[in-house]
Amino acid sequence: MKRAALFALFLAGCTTTPPAPPAYERCRTPMPLELRLKRMEGRLAAAYAHAPPLSEAERKQVLDLAACAGAAALGSGSGCTREWEGARASGLEARYRIRGAQYSVPEYVNRAAAAPLGGPRTSDLLTAMLSAEESRDALFAHLSPSGLRRANDDSLQLMLVSADLQQAIICDAEDQARGKTHGAPFDPAASVPPGP
Repeated sequence: MKRAALFALFLAGCTTTPPAPPAYERCRTPMPLELRLKRMEGRLAAAYAHAPPLSEAERKQVLDLAACAGAAALGSGSGCTREWEGARASGLEARYRIRGAQYSVPEYVNRAAAAPLGGPRTSDLLTAMLSAEESRDALFAHLSPSGLRRANDDSLQLMLVSADLQQAIICDAEDQARGKTHGAPFDPAASVPPGP
């Protein structure tokens, strides 16, 4: 009888509820994507304060070259190799890698904000996050020869953009688990909250 009671007590101790996920895996900053984007745009501006410029026309030129290379990979076209060589020689490709997030993060976040919760919205947020991380690496590499302090400070802003996007994905997943189909409504008069 004692053994059975001890065994039952042991089993009762083993059947506890699973632990809560760590803080970085929970939604800590729930807010509409449009409001989150306002905060990210401020961080993008701070990140690129010391970066070389890239105009919208130059960005379009690189995107056209990428489309040409993509078509060649699928067996159609030349791949625009001469044009790519020119873009590399002029520094255009490097400037695009550094400043890519300046354009792509707002583009993908705006697209995600217009979509319901789920796959396409999450895909856009993941693409924006990848762009921020790639640009962070390129920005750090560009700025570090002139001083690690500036390189760290400016690339940290892109790291915070990436963290904001990660929080958006986590908050969306929690909302979806609660049965919601759309993100929180956006109030244009709302102030941008501080935080990661």
